[in-house]
Amino acid sequence: MRAWWKSVSATAALLGAAVACGKLAPDADDDVPEVRADAAPVSSPAADAHAPPPRDATADPPAMDAAAPPQADGICSQTAMSAGTFDADCVYLLGTLSTSADAWRDALIHVDRPNDFATGFGYVSRAPIVRPTDGRLLFAASGDQLPDRIYRYTTPGTGFPNPSLAAQAIEPGVSCGTAHLDRFFVFPDDGALLYRCGAQVFVTGSAVPLDLGNRNLLATGRNRLIVAASTYPDLVLVQNGVVTPVPGLTGTPLAFRSRPSGTMYMAITGVGVGGELREIALDGSSQVVGTYQLGPGPSGPGADCALEPSGALVCINTIDRTDFAQGVVRVSFDKPPEILYDERKGSVKIHISRMVTGP
Repeated sequence: MRAWWKSVSATAALLGAAVACGKLAPDADDDVPEVRADAAPVSSPAADAHAPPPRDATADPPAMDAAAPPQADGICSQTAMSAGTFDADCVYLLGTLSTSADAWRDALIHVDRPNDFATGFGYVSRAPIVRPTDGRLLFAASGDQLPDRIYRYTTPGTGFPNPSLAAQAIEPGVSCGTAHLDRFFVFPDDGALLYRCGAQVFVTGSAVPLDLGNRNLLATGRNRLIVAASTYPDLVLVQNGVVTPVPGLTGTPLAFRSRPSGTMYMAITGVGVGGELREIALDGSSQVVGTYQLGPGPSGPGADCALEPSGALVCINTIDRTDFAQGVVRVSFDKPPEILYDERKGSVKIHISRMVTGP
């Protein structure tokens, strides 16, 4: 149990950290069509000692219609990575193709299709998010010499990665000038982005910062709902300028997910809690939906988790302490933890990796 408790402590430290200071708003003329770099550098896998293993020839063929996003219906309908669109109801793993953990060699997979991976993410700085409105993957990253920007995964890459982001589109309407681009989120129903520049928070389409009282951003929901906290468990809901406290919380949040009804799911863990799923209503009240069957260590909540629409929690975790092997584990309410992916059996390894899904 010690391994996952360290992860919980790290999560709590992140939530309590103060945000950096900054004063600049997005540039007024930044809402422009998608921008691409002039040319992508040529990559030679054969000349690189870190080239990934050959792709499985039996991998599923590309989807026929790459422009059609999967339907947001609460059911994961994963298509081939070469389609370039993703299902916000699925949970993906952003791992690495490098055994030496080079930061720009990230690869995205769905654990049901571990040999079908997408590449071309540059130096990713935040967990990507699948936007439900168009099935596009949004991620904050930098290229060879670029500051962090938010990119829209536009041109599927399924081969050897390189640090350039020339093939991807810069998401319009998001710019921090000289301020630091911090966390970003997506509103699930209209696809707008919520993002922080230094100490100021903006929504795409507006240069006027939101007043969140210096709270940390945690999640977004429908109808421009924002979940925020100064220090946990002092969690609040912010909607249309109205701040609603969420009392009676204990433990540490692991993941959030917006519900079709407008409420929010929140998975938590901690001393005296173990692991449970709570549903937060718009009036700030909350109730326990279910208690997770964590099982014996190391199957407890890991360092990075995401919620499935069903409420099941999917986490990166140590699955074998003898060789410190990492994997992806699903914990739910009515059955023991299930190992979905073992990095020892796939090309994509886990090192400073992230679980990826919709808001």
